[in-house]
Amino acid sequence: MMCILKTGQGCFNAYVLKKGWYALLTPIAITLLFFLSLSGFFIIGNGRPAYAGLFINEFMALNSSTIEDPEDPNSYEDWIEIYNSGNSAVPIGGMYITDDLTNPTKWRIPAGLSIPPKGYLLFWTDNDDDQGQKHTNFRLSADGEEIGLFNSDGATLVDSIVFGAQLTDISYGRYPDGGTDWGFMSPTPDAANGQHNAPPVITKTAHSPLLPAAGDAVWVTCAVTDDGSVSSVTLTYNSGSGFNNNVPMLDNGSNNDGAAGDGIFGAKISAAFQTTGAAIDYYITALDNLGVKFTDPVGAPASSYCYIVGYTPPSLFINEFMADNKGTIEDPDDPNSYEDWIEIYNAGVSSVDAGGMFMSDNMKNPAKWLMPPVIIPAGGFLFILADNEEDQALAAIHAGFKLSKEGGEIGLFDTVAKRNMTIDKMIYGKQQADASCGRMFDGVDPWVISGNSTPGYSNAFPAGRCTMIWTFSFSTGSLSFIKDMGGFIQSIDRITESSGKRESAYIFWGRASGKDFSIEQGGSYVMTMTSPFVLP
Repeated sequence: MMCILKTGQGCFNAYVLKKGWYALLTPIAITLLFFLSLSGFFIIGNGRPAYAGLFINEFMALNSSTIEDPEDPNSYEDWIEIYNSGNSAVPIGGMYITDDLTNPTKWRIPAGLSIPPKGYLLFWTDNDDDQGQKHTNFRLSADGEEIGLFNSDGATLVDSIVFGAQLTDISYGRYPDGGTDWGFMSPTPDAANGQHNAPPVITKTAHSPLLPAAGDAVWVTCAVTDDGSVSSVTLTYNSGSGFNNNVPMLDNGSNNDGAAGDGIFGAKISAAFQTTGAAIDYYITALDNLGVKFTDPVGAPASSYCYIVGYTPPSLFINEFMADNKGTIEDPDDPNSYEDWIEIYNAGVSSVDAGGMFMSDNMKNPAKWLMPPVIIPAGGFLFILADNEEDQALAAIHAGFKLSKEGGEIGLFDTVAKRNMTIDKMIYGKQQADASCGRMFDGVDPWVISGNSTPGYSNAFPAGRCTMIWTFSFSTGSLSFIKDMGGFIQSIDRITESSGKRESAYIFWGRASGKDFSIEQGGSYVMTMTSPFVLP
């Protein structure tokens, strides 16, 4: 017996060569196997191609704090894990990964990558493939979509998964590795998957009043669900001497939690701790009937929610931005490059030093980009290029993140000394090329999408036809105020409370005047409509 094709792990196949005329075919066999290896078609011991042992094994479409992108510190990108169930290493370079099964060759895996036997390979789905070999040119949708792994011919499907809405910092994967059953699980990137059991899901965490004054009692509420049942929910807070205050959160209708049994839990932080300047940190722990717990924020107590008693945010506003700049304004530090941008407006009567404040495209990661020392004068504007090239700053300020034209979020946060309190935020939907999204009046809602962008200057959107965006919340009744507005409703999108991303769309295409829409209560929404309109 002799080995025709060898790798560092041994033979892909072995053949017995006996004396005879067919022994002359040996050079042909070697040549054939060589070219098959270049095309990604490998033979394993049982006669199957090696790629048959590859599986999309686990993925996360809402990575808020689970695992950090090694090429982009403080950035938490979504990811896909590929598993090799075989006993030999499989070169995977030249194959394709896609989030659209009708477009198999969306992203080609770079040459040189290989998965060891019984091993894993993690890819970052961050739409930033110039950042490294393991970064794709697409992102995953938390609302649900599909993932496909195709062979190097661009046509042979190796594995695929079609999935629904995902949970923050919870992965979706096979158990056992390479098995047929999919389910939510505690994330195990680059490691063996654990049993399926989705932990409790905590959403809509909030405290009221939002900006407490001295002596106010503060109520903390949240929504908790589980694939089984919820055993307990606990509020833990630090009033200055550590996280040693534990209060049961109840769903009994008497804890500022709505109706009894509605899945909303509430607990109170004593007014005795609400003194001017006091910083109160808190987090929530939920335990399910199988003993699995989950915290909000993930990683608590290292991560926690916070408010400062008597805090007054500076009068700064995210005033305008463009997330699909094709040719509107050129990057002064990179000729012929057109980057996305953000404008900050100071509505106050005094200048503000924004140095030490933070901006982010992820509300769960407020400290993503530290702003350099810069003074924004009263009534003035700050222009920022959102190109993830902060070391390029010469003639302009460059943020350490990019904007997504498919929809996303922008947050402005205070300094570390002010506990990164939220100053302003914007959640937006899909953007139009070379159209900015800005407040109709500086520092004032509503938001408008228009081709008449004004970066660094006062917003002056045309009075004619444009697109208006309202962000609103409501708890009871229907959206009766829409009756008094002219124009055409394009969509009403519900915002997922836990992620700040759009959850689903309600399309109405028609005049809003005289109509009354009853949609799901207790949520936050983004309504997009075209003018002319009358403000309510």
